[in-house]
This record gives sequence, structure tokens and C-alpha cells, in this order.
Amino acid sequence: MKEAPGVGIRRRSKISTRVQIINISVLAVILVATLISAMIMATGISNQSSEKLAYFYTLESVETFNSHMVRDLALVERAASSKAVRDWFADESDETKKLAAYKEMIDYIDLLALSELYFGINDSLNE
Repeated sequence: MKEAPGVGIRRRSKISTRVQIINISVLAVILVATLISAMIMATGISNQSSEKLAYFYTLESVETFNSHMVRDLALVERAASSKAVRDWFADESDETKKLAAYKEMIDYIDLLALSELYFGINDSLNE
């Protein structure tokens, strides 16, 4: 039996149309899967970067704070071991000792991170 003219072309075009639709569908599925995996990877990288940035910022802040505190504590220790300051604390009413201690404390204030200095004397409750 012979086929009518044009029937073979229709069969081939139906087959090629099916193959084309299947190929496009497979490519679309691969494209969607690739996009989803790229988004997941980008989100993971972004989250890791944010965590690392926060960690390093915190670490830098703590180091800066520690450097100020260590320097201030060293200056306070130096002031506490100062003979002029100890002499003044021992005899608060002596103006000469007070002036000597004041001059020494002014030198320390320039070196402190904060330019404030506060003393409280336990025995006399003077500040």
C-alpha cells in the first residue's frame, strides 16, 4: 500500500515536533535546576560572608577596646604607684603635695583614651 502524498511528511513533522517539545522540556528542567542550585549556592556564600564580616568586625572592636583598656590600666597603675600621689593621699591637707600630685596627674590625662580622671579617697571620702 502506498501512502497518500504528504502523509509521510506529516508523520515526520509530528515526530520532529514531539522530539522538539521533549528537548525543550528537558532543557527547561535543566535550566530551572541550574538556577535553583545557583541561588542556593549564592545564598550560602552570602550567609557565610555576612557571618565572617560580623565576626571580624567584632574581633577588631574587641581588640581596639582592649588596647585602650590596657593602656589606661597601665597608666592608672603608674599613677597609683606615684610617690607624689601617695604622699598627697596620705596628707590631703598639704597644698604642696596636692599641687605636685595634680601636676603629675595632668601628665597622665593627656595619655588616657578619655580625658577624664576621677579619684576617690577611701579614708576621707573625698573625691
